[in-house]
Amino acid sequence: MNKYMYHLLILLMMAMALGCESKRNQYYNHGVGLASNGDFQQAILSYSKAIEMDPVYFKSYYNRGTAYLVLSQYDKAEDDLNKAIELNSKCSECYLNLGTIYNRTEHYPESIDKYNKALELNPKLWIAYMNRGRSYYRLEKYDVAMSDYDKSIEINPNNDKVILWKSEIPKNH
Repeated sequence: MNKYMYHLLILLMMAMALGCESKRNQYYNHGVGLASNGDFQQAILSYSKAIEMDPVYFKSYYNRGTAYLVLSQYDKAEDDLNKAIELNSKCSECYLNLGTIYNRTEHYPESIDKYNKALELNPKLWIAYMNRGRSYYRLEKYDVAMSDYDKSIEINPNNDKVILWKSEIPKNH
C-alpha cells in the first residue's frame, strides 16, 4: 500500500470513529434528557443504543445502571455499574450507587465496602457518608453511624434527611 493510500485509510477510519462517537453522544444526551424528565425506561433504551455505538464509554453504563437502580432493577443496575467500574475504576459515583444497591437489599457490610471505596476516591462525597451511616445504623453500630452523619452534615449542612436520621439513633446506645 502506498503512503497516500495509507494516510487516506487512516483519515477514513478517524472519520468513522468520530461519526460513531457523535451518534453515541446523541443517544447518550437523549438518555440524560429522558432521565432528567423521569422517563427512566426510555432513558435505558437510549443508553443501550449509546453502548451499541461505543461499548467502552463508561458513562453510558453508569447512567443506565443508575436508571435501573431508580427502577429497583438491582441485578441489572449492579451489572452496569460494575462494567462502568471496569472501564473507569475512578468513578466514585459508581461505587456510591453500588453501595445504595447493597443498602437497599440489606447487604450492609457490602454497602459499607462500596461507600468506603467511593469516599477513598472522593472524600467530599457527603451522600456516601450519609448512606454509610445508614448502613451502620442498620447494623446497630450507632457510634460509627453518628460519626458518618456528622461528617455528612459538615460537608453539606443543608441536608434535612441526615438530621432526621441522626435523631433516630437511640440516646443510650
